[in-house]
Amino acid sequence: MHHLRSLVERLAVEKVNPEGAALQCRRAFNQFKLQLTGAGFDTMAIQCGALELTSRRGMPHGAKVRILRDGLGSLTRMIDTERRRINMAATRDAPTDTDDAGS
Repeated sequence: MHHLRSLVERLAVEKVNPEGAALQCRRAFNQFKLQLTGAGFDTMAIQCGALELTSRRGMPHGAKVRILRDGLGSLTRMIDTERRRINMAATRDAPTDTDDAGS
């Protein structure tokens, strides 16, 4: 996520040749989308694909950066929520010391 965020910020400050930075964003979003799809996180992969398409669109530079920043924020929240859900499930299913003491 930090890599994607840094690429979007690089796109935001690039004034001379924003297409070079947009190409890097596209590649990074595509790779992350494939990783998410392979791991079974399809909703997050769809969000990542939407961000990839946004980086391709011909629109004003400021609007493109704003949409990418908002989309990354949404993707970050989705990942944090999923991480918390997995951690809660792991701690709920993990044996505790009191379970072993009673045996």
